[in-house]
Amino acid sequence: MLQVWDPDEARRLGRGDLVLVDSETGERREVTLTPEVLTRFEDAQRKHRQRAAAYCRQKQVAYAELSIDVPWDESVLRVLSRGGLVA
Repeated sequence: MLQVWDPDEARRLGRGDLVLVDSETGERREVTLTPEVLTRFEDAQRKHRQRAAAYCRQKQVAYAELSIDVPWDESVLRVLSRGGLVA
């Protein structure tokens, strides 16, 4: 499993009052982003990645995190070399 994530996602959201739209359902929600809310968001994001990694370990499924701030080719080579597919 490849988990692609953006380490700066919380900062990209901005601050203050926003309207977030669920891209799948179209549901709209008004929120106020404070530093505390953004910290909670980052914690939830980290815990989600940890749960995904733990689930994959339990099921013996290969797992790798790919951060969007690392060039794609570097990420792919890193994953392939960890798997012994590239020297």
